[in-house]
Amino acid sequence: MQVIMKTCNALLAMTLLASPLSAATLYQGGSVIDVTSGQALDGAAVLVEGERIVAVGAPADMAMPEGTQVVDVSGKFLVPGLIDTHIHFMESGRVQMDKMLQMLDSDATEEADIAWMKPRIPYSLTRYICSGVTTAVSLGGPLHFEFEGRRIAQEQEVAPRILVAGGPIGNSGFEWIFDGKPATYTGDTEEELRTLVQGFDEKDAEGIKFGYIGSLPGAEPKLTVGQFAPVLAAAIDEAHQRDLPTLVHIMEANEAHALVNTGLDAFAHLPFDEPASDEFVQTLVEKGIATAPTIAVFQSIIEVFDGDFEPNTIEQACMDPQVMASYTDYADSWLKQFYFWLVARAYNFMLGDSSANVADTALRIEAAGGRLIIGSDAAHIGTPHGVAIHREMQMLEDHGLKPVTILQAATINGAQVMRVDDDLGSIEAGKLADFLVLDRNPLETVYNAQYISRVIKGGSELDRQRVR
Repeated sequence: MQVIMKTCNALLAMTLLASPLSAATLYQGGSVIDVTSGQALDGAAVLVEGERIVAVGAPADMAMPEGTQVVDVSGKFLVPGLIDTHIHFMESGRVQMDKMLQMLDSDATEEADIAWMKPRIPYSLTRYICSGVTTAVSLGGPLHFEFEGRRIAQEQEVAPRILVAGGPIGNSGFEWIFDGKPATYTGDTEEELRTLVQGFDEKDAEGIKFGYIGSLPGAEPKLTVGQFAPVLAAAIDEAHQRDLPTLVHIMEANEAHALVNTGLDAFAHLPFDEPASDEFVQTLVEKGIATAPTIAVFQSIIEVFDGDFEPNTIEQACMDPQVMASYTDYADSWLKQFYFWLVARAYNFMLGDSSANVADTALRIEAAGGRLIIGSDAAHIGTPHGVAIHREMQMLEDHGLKPVTILQAATINGAQVMRVDDDLGSIEAGKLADFLVLDRNPLETVYNAQYISRVIKGGSELDRQRVR
C-alpha cells in the first residue's frame, strides 16, 4: 500500500507541474523569431487563446478578450518549441547499453538495462520538456517500446508530442530481437515491404522509417543496396499513398548515393564513412529531400568512454542524473577503466573521422540551399533523452553551420518533413501554441537556445524549474 501511495503522489505531483493559463494570455515585449525568414520581430506580442496562437505582432493592434493575462517577456526571445526528429525509447543512454561493453563485462547486460529503462519512460519524457523539446519523433524499434512511449506521452501532462515512425523497415539479412520482440522489420520484395507499411498504417503510425542493412556487424544481406533501391521506392510509394512521411536510415556514402532517388522525404543520417558527393547534394536540393546530420551521436560515445564528456549548461540542468552517473561512476575499478579504454579505442578506430565527414556534407547542403532537420538519435550514450538536441545543434555550429540554419532545422523543417507544419514549427496565428521563451538570442549562437525561461505547449505553461 505504501508503494502505491508513493506512486499516486508522484503522478499527482507530475500533473501539477503544468499550469493551465486563463482563457487568453498575451506574451508581450519580447523578440519573436520568425524561423521562416530568419528574422526577429522586436517588441512584439503573442496572443494565445486555449491551445492556439490567435495573433502575433504589435500589442496595440490586438483585440484582447476581457480578462486576458499579460506576461511580460521584455528582453527575451520567443522561438518555436524544438522538434527532435530522431529518438528511441528502447535506448537508455547509459554506458550499460553498449554492446561491446556488455561483451567485456558480465555485470552489464541487456536484460538489466531494459529493466532499468521500461519504468523510466515517464521520467525520460519530462527531460524533453526541460530541454525545450515540445515534439519528438520515435524513429523505429519494438512496438511495445515506441508505441507505448507515445501512449504515455499522450496521457502525461509534462511530455512532448510524440510521433511514431513505424519500422525500421529494410532488407533481410539481419534479425534483431530486443526484449523478446522484433526491433527491425524486413523483406526483399515490393509486396513484403508494402505489407509492412500497411501494417504500421493500421497501427496509426505517423510516418515510416526505412533503411538499408548492409554494414552492420553480422549482417548478411541478400540484396545489394542497388538491388534494394527499386524495392524501397515501391515501399515509399505505398507510404505516400497513405500520407505517411518517410525517413531513411543509411550509414555509408554508397548507401546514400544509391537510395537518393527512391522518393524519400528525408535521410535520418548523413554518411559517416566519407563526405557525400556534390551530385548527391545537388539531388537533395532539387528534390527537396531533408537530411538529419546526427553529427554528435558517435563523437559523444567516444567522449564518454574516453572520459572527455563535458556536460553543457542544459545537460547539467536537465540530463537524467542516473544516466550522467553511469558516465563517471560505472568505471569504479581498474578493470572497468580498462574496459572503457578498449571500447573507446574500438570506436575511435571505426568512427574517429565521422563528425568531420558529416560536417563536410552538411556545410555543402547549407551552401546549396538544401534543407536540414535535427535528429539527435537519442538515447545513445552521450546523447540522452531531451538534452541531446542541444549537443547536436551546438556541434553543428562548432563545425561552421549558421545559427539560423540550425534553428530552422530544429523547428519548421522538422515540422514540414513530418507533415505537421499546419500546426507546429513556427510562431504564427492559427498554429498550436508550442513555443519557448529564451533569455538570450539564438540567432547570435544556438548555444543560447539552452537558456530557457519558459516552455509553453498547447497554450499551457509547463513549470520548467520544477521539472528540473
